[in-house]
Amino acid sequence: MNWKTIRDHVALSFDEIELTGQLQHDPTQHALVLAFDDGDSEVLSIDLLSSGYVAFPGEVFVRDYSEHFELPAALVEAGVCEAVEEIQLRPHGSRVQRMRVIERATPLVFPTAESHSQQAVLLPVTEQRIAEAHGAAVDAAHGDSNDEEIERLWELVEVLLGALQIEGEARP
Repeated sequence: MNWKTIRDHVALSFDEIELTGQLQHDPTQHALVLAFDDGDSEVLSIDLLSSGYVAFPGEVFVRDYSEHFELPAALVEAGVCEAVEEIQLRPHGSRVQRMRVIERATPLVFPTAESHSQQAVLLPVTEQRIAEAHGAAVDAAHGDSNDEEIERLWELVEVLLGALQIEGEARP
């Protein structure tokens, strides 16, 4: 398995149960595990392939019955997953949630005097997300603005677009 730590410390409260540990995700197996300090772990996800369900990339299935009743809500409340779809399993109607795992973004790393690089290392960002952010900035600025703070933001947008080699006009 290819485990990736999603959160170093997460607390989950559900159905009168309190679990605290390190949340790990294996995207290739669509698996989610909470690892405890004592070396033990609790599998939080379930494989539904035999029932005919396949999780999309970045998603897992989580039971919402038996000892895991209300676990999907606890994962949402902890900010580690978001609910995508509720599934009723036959023949007993057991509830399972298809959930998208929310990975924390790696923080920006800025160059320092000790750094060997003159450029900051930027988060990997898709062109679509930059376009959405740019659209939001355009809407917020309502076109032309003489506001000094908005002007500095436009300059930052232009620098980022240039650094990421994305072509097009930043300003409306």
